[in-house]
Amino acid sequence: MSPEQLKDKIRTAFNQFSPERPEILADFYSSEAVFQDPVTRVEGLANIRTYYEHVYKSVQSIQFTFSQIANAGSTYYAHWNMELKVRGLNSGRGYNVEGMSVLVFGENGKVISHRDYLDLGAMVYEQIPILGHGIRAIKRMLHS
Repeated sequence: MSPEQLKDKIRTAFNQFSPERPEILADFYSSEAVFQDPVTRVEGLANIRTYYEHVYKSVQSIQFTFSQIANAGSTYYAHWNMELKVRGLNSGRGYNVEGMSVLVFGENGKVISHRDYLDLGAMVYEQIPILGHGIRAIKRMLHS
């Protein structure tokens, strides 16, 4: 696949996956793929599918906007903004989280390594009413 085709594949997979469409993961990840984010490390397509299905249970909506996807050989760097609504977080209102994914594609055009970098505090902790207020206050003190 060409670099442009792989970039399109990234956009499509990120924005079309849902627990009702697990075939998207099989088209995106190789069977021996490794996925890692600030919360966990998961090995193998079956385990990645289980992880995504668990995480997406509370997601009401999610949309990724990519500001840039660059590559160096088979490694792709995708800078994104994730707009999401999660049951139990931010009083059910939508919010944004910025992040980056580093994806390595195998010769078969499927991902063999996927690592997400994002601010877990902005994604989860700041969205919990009392805890979020405290974390935002601490951030303001650090920036002043």
